Amino acid sequence: MTGSSDAIQPTLRQIAVPAIVVCFLLLGGKDARFLGWQLPLLQLMAAVAFGLIFLPPRHGVLAGVGGAAIAPALIVLQLLPLPPGLLAQSQPALISEIRDYTGHNGWSASTIDLYATFGFLAFTLLGATLYVIFRNAARAVVIRCLYATVIVALASLPIAAIQVSSGGGAFDFWDSPHVLNGAGLFANRNHQALFLGLAGTTVWWLAGLRGARSSWAPDKTRSIALLCSLALLLGAVGTASRAGIVLALGSTIIAIVLFQGLSRRMGIAVISIALGAFASGLATLAIFNPTIAGALNRFEAIDADARWQLWATSWVAAKEFFPLGSGYGTFIPVYAMVEPINQLTPAYANHAHNEYLELFLEGSLLFVIGFVLFLAVFAKRLTAIFRRQDSPPSLAQLGGLWTIAFLLHSLVDYPVRTPSLLALFAMGLAMTFAERGEQAAHGSPPHPRTENR
Repeated sequence: MTGSSDAIQPTLRQIAVPAIVVCFLLLGGKDARFLGWQLPLLQLMAAVAFGLIFLPPRHGVLAGVGGAAIAPALIVLQLLPLPPGLLAQSQPALISEIRDYTGHNGWSASTIDLYATFGFLAFTLLGATLYVIFRNAARAVVIRCLYATVIVALASLPIAAIQVSSGGGAFDFWDSPHVLNGAGLFANRNHQALFLGLAGTTVWWLAGLRGARSSWAPDKTRSIALLCSLALLLGAVGTASRAGIVLALGSTIIAIVLFQGLSRRMGIAVISIALGAFASGLATLAIFNPTIAGALNRFEAIDADARWQLWATSWVAAKEFFPLGSGYGTFIPVYAMVEPINQLTPAYANHAHNEYLELFLEGSLLFVIGFVLFLAVFAKRLTAIFRRQDSPPSLAQLGGLWTIAFLLHSLVDYPVRTPSLLALFAMGLAMTFAERGEQAAHGSPPHPRTENR
């Protein structure tokens, strides 16, 4: 019986982890707070996969558990009771009335809404679970996840085209106005654009891998990669997401230089030619295509973006709740509390559209300390992985590019709040921080020429 179980376990690794990625991409394309029944289903899938594949760990201690526990620990601190006097000094007087209204006055924690912070903790634990799953998956399994990501991204392009051509009447999965911009499998066009950019980066990593190991001629592999990345870039342009377009183009060009083994001089030439050709092509298409013209015109309206107003008001709220924070997951009521009367509209602010500002409002000083430490560790890791020239290309380098894209996109949006992108963010971090030898410790021998992830 034990032998049969040991034989089944590798099969589960091969199937379950890529299946989780596909399920998250198909079912988790909306802000988790408003997702509905899909969120507990995805949480159950992740928990079951974790239990089936890794418990009990037969081949050593699970990697990445310590790092994965840090973010949930910071959230738990906000749920612990504190002296009422300390809370009174660090939070607005109106908060006591809010506590009375929500029924939390008997539990003096720093968060103003225990339920919201518990919900945020549950979502963070989902991300931590996914990180541990990807961190302990074999290199071959992660590569299958990457192929699945690219396939789903390419499949979302005709869906997005139908959404745009039908005026939002078809494939409106999330009842979102962004469907008019070809949001694909997401409720938010910015998230679709980021997703396509990540897939475009991955295409060139896979091309480098296939070119190094396959009997296919490198020119054929690169031709297929070029066609796929152009389609993904056009899909990103179609969303009219300014940050998404810039990140998709930039990350794709960097991936070409990194993963195709180009020299520095050749890399500069490729970047220059690619930028010129893409800009010229877009300008030409904009003459005949109103969708592309509208996407490019949005770059001229940055000054009128509502984000400036959101950021200014969020900063006011963050100062009001310094140094303890309002509590993770409490942005909506806190923003409404400080929103100026002349800015009131029938709509409400669901996020600050700057993840760092929103988390600073909610987590305050402890968030800043934790995030600065993360950036220091991440920068040190990037220095180590990009100093090497691995062939086939290193998964750690691809993970680093993914993580950088998420960090930059979070300056103007909230990508990791959606389960789909949370899964990809967890996979990117896992690829970045995986050490040599981890795959061997968990039942899969490392590739002799590259690091294990």
